[in-house]
Order: sequence, then C-alpha cells, then structure tokens
Amino acid sequence: MISPPNNPNSDEPQPQLDPLAFLSMVINREDAPQILNKSVEFVAWISYIQQDQAEAVRQKKAEAEAQQKVGIEAKACKILMAITIEHAKSQGLDPYKDLDNLQSKSYNQLCAYVKRRFPELSNRIPLYPA
Repeated sequence: MISPPNNPNSDEPQPQLDPLAFLSMVINREDAPQILNKSVEFVAWISYIQQDQAEAVRQKKAEAEAQQKVGIEAKACKILMAITIEHAKSQGLDPYKDLDNLQSKSYNQLCAYVKRRFPELSNRIPLYPA
C-alpha cells in the first residue's frame, strides 16, 4: 500500500501508488469493500496531515515575519530615542527629568512626541517599513 511521506518538505520524489494497479489487485478479493473503505480513510487522513503541515508552515512564517517587524520597530525606536536624548542634552535638558518616559512609547507614539516636543528633529526621524 502507500505510506505517508517521511518528509513532505523534501525535494525527493515521494512514492506514488498506481491507482489502476491497486484496484486490479483488490477487485477480486472478498474483502474488497473493506479494503477500499480503509483506503479512502487513509487517503483522507494523508490529506488532513498535509493540510495540517501546510498550516503549521504558514503559521511559522507569519510568526517569523511578526518577530522581524517587532525587531525593526525596536531598532527604529532605539535610534529615535538616542537622537532625541542627544538633542535634549545639547539643549541643556536632563533626559531623565525633562522628557517623557521614551521607552514606554511605541514607534508611532515616539514619533508624535518628538514632532510635538522637538519639531526641529522631524526630518531626522528614522523610517521603518510599517
């Protein structure tokens, strides 16, 4: 009979069953209906497993993309915080006393804060792909 593929992500060809050869082998048996029913169940099971594996791959890809986006946003935030802190220091401000808690802000909140508090820095705000 057929067996489930060992590694569906492999480039190696998977063994295939010739349906006509299978039917000709089964047709003359007394238990042909049971064999065919079990074969249909097995094919449905393989299809379910393949769909489940494909969904797991899609989820992993989406999670990796989300993690990458978080990392890019965090990097853009750190750059913008450094620019803001250095600018505040150059103006004689104490970043710990005179600025809002920058680390608690999202990238969009941080951009809005910098534009409002230090409009002269608007052209130095790093862009990151949203």
